[in-house]
Amino acid sequence: MDLVGWSQTRFDEIGSEFQQIADRFGFEDAVAIPLSAVLGDNVARRSPAMPWYDGPALTDHLAGIPGRSSVTGREFRFPVQLVVRAGQDFRGLAGTVTSGEIEVGDEVVEPVGGRRAKVSRIATMGRDLEYARQGQAVVLQLDTDIDVSRGAVLASPGMEPPVVRGVDARLVWLSDEHFAPERGYLLRTATDLVPISAIAIRAHLDLESLTEVPASTAAANDIAVARIDLGRSAAIDVFSDQPETGAFMLIDPVTGASVAGGVVTATHAREAKPLRNSFRLTRDLLARGIGADLPHDTASEAELRRRANEVAILMREAGVAVEIEDQWARTGLDAASAWIWLMAAFSFAVVGAILFGFV
Repeated sequence: MDLVGWSQTRFDEIGSEFQQIADRFGFEDAVAIPLSAVLGDNVARRSPAMPWYDGPALTDHLAGIPGRSSVTGREFRFPVQLVVRAGQDFRGLAGTVTSGEIEVGDEVVEPVGGRRAKVSRIATMGRDLEYARQGQAVVLQLDTDIDVSRGAVLASPGMEPPVVRGVDARLVWLSDEHFAPERGYLLRTATDLVPISAIAIRAHLDLESLTEVPASTAAANDIAVARIDLGRSAAIDVFSDQPETGAFMLIDPVTGASVAGGVVTATHAREAKPLRNSFRLTRDLLARGIGADLPHDTASEAELRRRANEVAILMREAGVAVEIEDQWARTGLDAASAWIWLMAAFSFAVVGAILFGFV
């Protein structure tokens, strides 16, 4: 303000221009404070050089802003990082509470499969907790051993994230290699890694005018507006509602490099029908092929999902559109199980015939 002679008129002009920019980006609040960084006016205390300003000094305003960790009003989110096993009786889900809070006895749901259970124990660093809040890394033990593995997101029933097959997003392209629509990129959320079936870049954001300019590709440092279709359903929030579970990275499946970072601006519900001209990977198909060597247990289901992602990546690299079945429940009996049930039924029939005098 010392460069403009402490002019209230100039301050009001700059404040109005900045408010327009803040409104376009959707900021909830924007405060303009007249300062002189060289002389320290209105930095730590109110300055007599600007009697027309009756607001707080900069440090007073910053002191009154609530910290990010104290914001617990958002819905509960718990991305699962790891399944922890200790002996035969303990199976816990490790992760960090990214928003909200959870207490022992609360019910949680895994949105993609719809599986529910109650929290029977919350453990951390050798002790148990009655509740956990945003930012705490804990292990949740559930009263029911539901099929949940790394990548799942636990939430409160009725307040869970949407289950989506596509998102609208804003991307910051980070790679020196230009965007290639035929490549099989992966979408990494907090703990999940989801194959992508298609990416369509629609526009670039012009930082000078803050307008969207039509475009179909992206290079380093470009800010792009895009539609991303996923190879399987995933639980993803809109960034403005849940920043921790509404942000993502795009990963190159060959090198593992991060090619872009982005935020979700809108979600699209999972499709009732498979995408046109796409190959559908079902659980039974995978179990009979690349999963034929796996035993029938929970750990093997997680490995089968991992292999399904790898197959989807390879097919996408070969130019084949592919999607993965969402529901992994067995639709029928395998040969070994069918034989066991047949023999059991025959044995009961023989015993019954003997007891009732038919034999």
